[in-house]
Order: sequence, then structure tokens, then C-alpha cells
Amino acid sequence: MQTTFDVPGHITLNDVKRPVSGETAEQRVIRLAMKAVIQGVELLGNPLSGQCLATSASRDGLFYFVSTELGICQCEGFQRHGVCQHLALAMVTNTQAVAPDAA
Repeated sequence: MQTTFDVPGHITLNDVKRPVSGETAEQRVIRLAMKAVIQGVELLGNPLSGQCLATSASRDGLFYFVSTELGICQCEGFQRHGVCQHLALAMVTNTQAVAPDAA
């Protein structure tokens, strides 16, 4: 599935790699979704259904089950932090959000 979430062209991986001090939960989700797009994460299936698979950004051929209904992902990032770029991308794709034009 082609994601409907778009990242402004001037934003790089270094811009979204680490949390910003005072970052809200919504800002974190958008930042992680932008990171996913920049790193080439793809959603397979239909995230609008609440469940899909997401490709790994670092390991070719590896897929993670993502559920926006349950708010979970099978990746290590989610296990460590309770949120990850796969879940964030599925969440913003599910709502068809657009990344703000960050400075």
C-alpha cells in the first residue's frame, strides 16, 4: 500500500532521529512517522482496517505486525519504548495526516 503521509523535502533523518525536549505525544508520533517514511518503511495491507504489516527499516525481508486498534507493533523499538516508527506511520496513515512543514 502506498502511504498517504508525506514528508516535506527539506526534512532529513537527522531532523527526526531523536526526540525534541518537550515533545508532545502527537509531535512524537508525527516525528516517528516522518522517520519511517525517510527510512523507507512500507505498510502492507490496509492500515485503515486497523491492522497491517510494516517493513523493517534496517533488515531486508523482515516484517512486523502492527495494530492501530490495539496500539502495538512487534518490533524491538516498540518493546523498548512503547511506540515506534511502524506504529506511528500506521497511525498517521490511518488518519491521513500530513506532516507539518517544520523549519
